[in-house]
Amino acid sequence: MTISKQSTSHFFNDSRLRWIAPLLIVLTCLLTFSNALNSGFLMDDYPRLLNNTDFLHKNFLDFDLKSLKSQVYLRPVTEFFNFVTFVMFDKKAVAYHLLNLLIFTCAGLALYRLMQVLFERRLLSLFTAMLFCTHPINSVAVNYKNATSFSFMILALCLSVLHYVIFLKENKSVMRFLLSLIWFTLAIFCHEVVVAFPLYVFAALYCSKQFSFKQSFAAAVPFGLLVVGFVVLRSHLLHSEANVLSYIKLYAVTFPEYIASYARLIVWYITKLITLDGIVLAWDTPIIRQGLVTWIIGTILAALAALVIVFSKRCTSPYRFGVAWLAIGCIPIALACFSRPFLGFVIQSHWLFYSSIGFCVILAETFLKVRQPFSVIFFSLFILLFATSTHTYNKHWHSEESYGQYWLSVSPANFWPNFWLGHYYLNHGQYERARKHFQTIEGTPFRQSQIRGNLGIIALKLNNLKEAQQYFSGMLKSNYADAQTHFYLGATYFKMEDYKNAEHHLKGAIHFDRLLRNPRELLVELYVITGRAAEADLMRKDLDNLQ
Repeated sequence: MTISKQSTSHFFNDSRLRWIAPLLIVLTCLLTFSNALNSGFLMDDYPRLLNNTDFLHKNFLDFDLKSLKSQVYLRPVTEFFNFVTFVMFDKKAVAYHLLNLLIFTCAGLALYRLMQVLFERRLLSLFTAMLFCTHPINSVAVNYKNATSFSFMILALCLSVLHYVIFLKENKSVMRFLLSLIWFTLAIFCHEVVVAFPLYVFAALYCSKQFSFKQSFAAAVPFGLLVVGFVVLRSHLLHSEANVLSYIKLYAVTFPEYIASYARLIVWYITKLITLDGIVLAWDTPIIRQGLVTWIIGTILAALAALVIVFSKRCTSPYRFGVAWLAIGCIPIALACFSRPFLGFVIQSHWLFYSSIGFCVILAETFLKVRQPFSVIFFSLFILLFATSTHTYNKHWHSEESYGQYWLSVSPANFWPNFWLGHYYLNHGQYERARKHFQTIEGTPFRQSQIRGNLGIIALKLNNLKEAQQYFSGMLKSNYADAQTHFYLGATYFKMEDYKNAEHHLKGAIHFDRLLRNPRELLVELYVITGRAAEADLMRKDLDNLQ
């Protein structure tokens, strides 16, 4: 079951690589992301880190089983990382990036070691790890501050496979097996895409170590059982609608249209792997209704080609492994693409970290088919290309505005860049620009309360008081207990000099949230204007008591 080592020329001595390779990986990661460290907070960094009420006002470690029923995801490891980084770093942006980069670099080292154990070829392992660490499609793991768990997930799964292969290959103690299960469990509580992990284990064993099909299948069973356990636990703890299957009914799509739309997403991803251009957090496609026969035939042929390569003994192990891991990553997308009904069919590049490993293995093996030193020259040129491209993407991540505008240039109708750019311009007083983005997504059946609320605030800031009053009054009809809406409606009536309605809604804001200061401050002004000095003094004392 061993694989002979590929001979290397004197250009790369195997014993030298043992020490040089890890240093090259670390240095490459540092240089690739050297311009990413000072980027600011953006998008989900605010609700998940800086403005997370669970972190600010509650004991995060309290486990409330009932509260899980309202959750969409079961990702305690992700939430743990967000909580710990917030407590440690607060608003020190560079610290988040440094931690993400540290874990990502460790993931690259773990990938190098995993490839070495699987193929017993240091040069192939080095090429694969460096290509993975520099490819821009993986840069989100370092650039997004609330995504520390992405780097950790890559690290955890590489270590899980590594421990398991060593356990099987060398008949080591059961501790290796237990460590493998522990790392896998931590990974699956980072993100649901890890449910495909048993297939990765099967492919790693069957394609690289020449285990039989039966042996590889049996070895993957323990992880399959853990996946089943995770799915059962998730369905028990979370809300019954907190799963992708509940969203499928929202898509008016036939099966052929679904296959075509799904294939379009995969083509987008493969294209990004090759061209390095237009990589964004999420990309969506409308339902494909034309050329269905072409799409379906193409999908069938691609699937058959992948199967032929994976199960062909004529192909070298790295090619079989690479195609298998590239294809396996696409399987969860068949359901995950339904996860954002308000976007259409969607794909997110961070769902396919392990697919990109497969691509890097294929590329590395291709370089090594060329005679040395040309293989090293070609490889070095690609590393330079990848790293330069990642440097460019790092610049896009510099601010919420720069990334949002770049995202819109790739996916103009996408909900998220319009939503976050609207927030950005609203917070920076650019109300007309903010209104443009919120109006673009006003008809989208998602987060309408926030969108209409922001449009109401913009109307209030621009003194379009009648428009603001209509927005806020409409919002109260759907959620009368929202304190902020009462405050803004009260502020609108105050500007309209309708002091009776203003007082009613400002008091309503205090009733629904006793900690709000803004409605009390405005009530003081209202009482002064209407000659109610005693009530103004009482409200001032109430404000002092909040401090």
